[in-house]
Amino acid sequence: MDAPALTVSQVRQLLQVVLPQRKFDAESALDEVERIQKRNRAAYLSHRKRKLRELHAQLK
Repeated sequence: MDAPALTVSQVRQLLQVVLPQRKFDAESALDEVERIQKRNRAAYLSHRKRKLRELHAQLK
């Protein structure tokens, strides 16, 4: 199952960046979404890799 396009947490982080700005910049907002999603993907892969290693060690 794929992750949703934007999670509630990602929307919250985006609003924390965008709302304090006097002028809304859609490009900056999209850049922030991309940055958040890349960071979350890297964390997901790291956790998955660690969990698979742990499970593999248990099977030995």
